[in-house]
Amino acid sequence: ERPNKTNPKRIGKAQNKRANLEKTKLK
Repeated sequence: ERPNKTNPKRIGKAQNKRANLEKTKLK
């Protein structure tokens, strides 16, 4: 399999950031 050009770890971090922002918005 070809390795993804975008680092999966980076994607996970970006998703976590988004989730955290949404959590703070809900508060």
